[in-house]
Amino acid sequence: GNGYAGGMLLNTQNAGGEYPTTSGIFNSYQGNVDIGITRFDATGANILYSLIIGGSDGDLPNSMIVNDAGELYVLGTTGSSDFPMCSIAQQCGFDITFNNPIGSPAANFTSGNGILFTQGSDMVVFKIDATGSAMLSSTFLGGSGNDGLNDDNDNVANFQYNGTDLHYNYGDAFRGEIILDSADNVFIASSTNSLDFPLGGDGLTTALSGEQDAVLTSLSSDLTTLRHSRYIGGSDDDGGYSLKLNGNGQVYVTGGTKSSDFPTTSTTIQPSFAGITDGFLGSFDAGNGAQGNTTFLGTTVYDQSYLVEVDRDGDVYVTGQSEGNYTTANAAYVEAGGNHFIHKISPDLTTTIYSTVFGPGNGQVKLSPTAFLVDKCERVYVSGWGGLVNNNRNANVGTTTGFVTTPDQFNPNPEDGSDFYFTVFDRDMTGHLFGSYFGGNGSTEHVDGGTSRFDDNGVIYQAVCADCGTGGSLFPSTTGAYAENNGMAPSFRCNTALLKVDVGIPQPEVVVEAFPRAAGCLPLTVQFSDSVFNVQELIWDFGDGSPLFTGPNPLHTYTDTGIFTVTLLGIDTTICDITDTATLQVEVGDDSLSADFNDVLTVLCDSNQVILRAPFVLPTTQYNWDLGDGTSSSDSVVVHSYLSPGTYSVSLALLDSNSCSLTDSFTTDVIIPTSPLASINLLDTVACAPITIDFTNSSTNFSDVLWDFGTGDTSILLNPIYTFQDSGSFQIQLIAYDTSGCIPSDTAIATVQTRIDSFLAEAQIDTLLFDCDELQIQGSSLNSGVLRQWLWGNGNTSTDSSATNLYGPGIYTVSYIASDPSLLCGRPDTLFFQFEVRPKIEATFSLGPVCDEEAIQPVLTSSFFNAIEWRFGDGTTSNLESPSHIYGGPGIYEVILSLTDSTSCNIEDTDTLMVEVYGNPRADFSLDSLVIEYGSLVTLANLSQDYDGLLWDLGDGNLINDEEVIEYLYERFGEIQPCLQAFTDGLPCADTLCKSITIEVNPLLGMPNAFTPNGDGLNDTAYVEGRHIANLSYRIYNRWGELVFESNDPNVGWDGRFRGVLQEQEVYIYVVEARFVDDSRQVLRGNLTLIR
Repeated sequence: GNGYAGGMLLNTQNAGGEYPTTSGIFNSYQGNVDIGITRFDATGANILYSLIIGGSDGDLPNSMIVNDAGELYVLGTTGSSDFPMCSIAQQCGFDITFNNPIGSPAANFTSGNGILFTQGSDMVVFKIDATGSAMLSSTFLGGSGNDGLNDDNDNVANFQYNGTDLHYNYGDAFRGEIILDSADNVFIASSTNSLDFPLGGDGLTTALSGEQDAVLTSLSSDLTTLRHSRYIGGSDDDGGYSLKLNGNGQVYVTGGTKSSDFPTTSTTIQPSFAGITDGFLGSFDAGNGAQGNTTFLGTTVYDQSYLVEVDRDGDVYVTGQSEGNYTTANAAYVEAGGNHFIHKISPDLTTTIYSTVFGPGNGQVKLSPTAFLVDKCERVYVSGWGGLVNNNRNANVGTTTGFVTTPDQFNPNPEDGSDFYFTVFDRDMTGHLFGSYFGGNGSTEHVDGGTSRFDDNGVIYQAVCADCGTGGSLFPSTTGAYAENNGMAPSFRCNTALLKVDVGIPQPEVVVEAFPRAAGCLPLTVQFSDSVFNVQELIWDFGDGSPLFTGPNPLHTYTDTGIFTVTLLGIDTTICDITDTATLQVEVGDDSLSADFNDVLTVLCDSNQVILRAPFVLPTTQYNWDLGDGTSSSDSVVVHSYLSPGTYSVSLALLDSNSCSLTDSFTTDVIIPTSPLASINLLDTVACAPITIDFTNSSTNFSDVLWDFGTGDTSILLNPIYTFQDSGSFQIQLIAYDTSGCIPSDTAIATVQTRIDSFLAEAQIDTLLFDCDELQIQGSSLNSGVLRQWLWGNGNTSTDSSATNLYGPGIYTVSYIASDPSLLCGRPDTLFFQFEVRPKIEATFSLGPVCDEEAIQPVLTSSFFNAIEWRFGDGTTSNLESPSHIYGGPGIYEVILSLTDSTSCNIEDTDTLMVEVYGNPRADFSLDSLVIEYGSLVTLANLSQDYDGLLWDLGDGNLINDEEVIEYLYERFGEIQPCLQAFTDGLPCADTLCKSITIEVNPLLGMPNAFTPNGDGLNDTAYVEGRHIANLSYRIYNRWGELVFESNDPNVGWDGRFRGVLQEQEVYIYVVEARFVDDSRQVLRGNLTLIR
């Protein structure tokens, strides 16, 4: 791939001339430190573009990445308020204003590598197009403190490590990384000292926790939208150095921390702070920045984690530095005592899969990490640098001597201890695959911060500060490179070198081709072939649902039409069972000729013209048009004019020997429609208004019409009738439509003129009589020689010049209508007179006499009123419409009704009636007993007072008038309520009293035991004895059981005879069954002795 070199330019001019730039908008040095970006071709021989980007203060790149479109995204640190920005916020940048105001505490800050930021610093993110000719978008990112700097930020130039700084290595001040997701959304890890750093997303981190926090930020691909942003850290310094996305919507961030309260998760591999400085690793939601699991990484002394990677299974890898004995686990390859660690951790950060260390093992950190990769085979690549420049910054670090190298290394004998070192470890840390130094003998190669990259094939792209302090060209270069020698020589200053190194670890590669062609007619047979490298197993998927094929060069036949994606999967079984794929498309058609031109047919109605296009156009196709009117054509596109409207049968025949089918034809009717012609059967008209006109439509070739009468009124009737009420000149429009044609309408116009001769009616109304609710008026016409009519408003009319009319109550409108018969276009004129005759209020009511303690209820007979008052003559009043009143005793009282209505002609009226309240009689009577034997008389005696008449209701339906004493025999039994009403003759006053009595029934039944029927008149007959008997059955049997006597009457007894013969003296048997008046029953059986 192409190589991109990014670095800082302190001065673009040297002995060899200006720093090379290409034509474009960024090609001049702006002062202090600028950003230099140069893109080389894949061989390094040619510059594709080269830019100088910056403002008047310090500007440095931290990290770069290229998307699939070849557009370059850059993360940098800037102190320039005039850094190039788009001019319109939210269109080409999230924030186009530098965030450190003049006088900010962040101003005049010198970073650990000596760069002065006179105004403080912001992060800057920008996007360059694939040609390097345009900045597509740019934005500042930060707050009012320093941003994009990993430094102690005390405004003192700390050029040397103080024992606790996160800025451990030379260039650590500019750690940070930019990456992209599949949609080119931007993700950034960096550091900030700003209390007001822009936040967004999960909303959980709202404040800076210490003097410096790490930050995670995501921007839209065009840099206009802050997708989410958050602080990461505790109460001390924290820095964000690297980040990586996995395939499950998470982003991992790693860096260094001095915060013992850094927010970690209790279940992770190291939830507690170990000491001095630790590394950290955290997972976050890529969509909103929400924090997942987070862990410390480190020992009791100095440790930091610099770079993070994710493998194809989602496992997480970090590499970093440790001055302690970093824990190793599950790793076959360990360089004992090494001070550089590689740690593989489960996706949830709860399990160590393996950890190892590498390096000379003398207790010194030697490499500053610059690039990190886990490839498809889970092999681990690390790049770093070290030596004099780093030792000058930090006396604790050593030189690059003592690292493990392999026979295929680039520099067999490192000579000066200030070099780059590249190393590769096998999957699962089972071995060491590659180790090599790279650098010049006698030069102090280094980087000033930032992140470099390996590509997916293990090729490292590294920008280097080369040949520093040599005055020559000691850094290795390749023949044919753009610049094989140091352009700064003989200056002792540094030059930018771009290093592209393939460490020689083979990667699987698949290339596929299909023959003889990847498109054809159904059925289509394709001979596929493949070209592969480092692949032992092939799997073909032909994309049509057919079985998979394993092996090389398959022959496959497609039996359905469509576009099929063929996928070839190559598997490297010797290395790690990883796969690579290649795809191609096969298009299988049934590309028979189609002559159907109906969808591309165009009719131009206004010119009777048609445009015909053949739907199948190839150089080998022959066309034969029959246009239906005797003409033909062999062109693919025909423009033809017909002499007249009509329907024409048009056909097209196609012939092409190269198509799947040789011929096709199509015929359709082409209609050249007629156009509508609007016509009104009406001459221009002049008439008096109002005039009603029957309009006649004489249009042709139409389907709908619209009439416009020039008055604002319209009609869609075919032949409308319309009345013109006013005078004026009216233009009549008739629009005839033909919705089936391409000329939609035609318009005809006629004119109607109307006139009205002016005339005014004049009259007056006079009052002749007014008597409250009665009015008589006289109307007098003031016009002469006119026709007139009076409409009096009450149904009466008159045509007299002067006339009268009488009114009762009501509201009336009198109309006087007059016209002048001498005028040609005169019209009647009307005068209106309105008046009201108010009704007369009349207070009337009815009232009858009442008895004492009864309420009077006067009945109102008046029809209308607003207010009402009753005065009852005893000092009491009421405003109810239907009142009720009870007087305190007998007497004669004056009742006055007063009604008020402001709408009446008399306003108020009263009515007076006298009412007499009569005294009440007092009913009373006595009973000789309240409990009476059934069949006995009861005596009721009147005790009433102040009465004229009596009415007894005895309670059994019998009524008796005016008896003082009554002796009465009740034929009922039980409780009975007799009542007595005492009343006064001719008056409504009466009193009633009721009392309850009880009629008791005491049944009795008996029989004698002997009798003497000897005719002496004593005891000759045997009777049933008893009382209150309602029904009786009395039977006597002789000793043989023969019935000798039977009776149902208690007054009929047995005289001792049977069939007229006196019976013998002996004992007989009697049976007596009785039902009494209260429905009770009794049966007697016994002996009756007949004695003679």
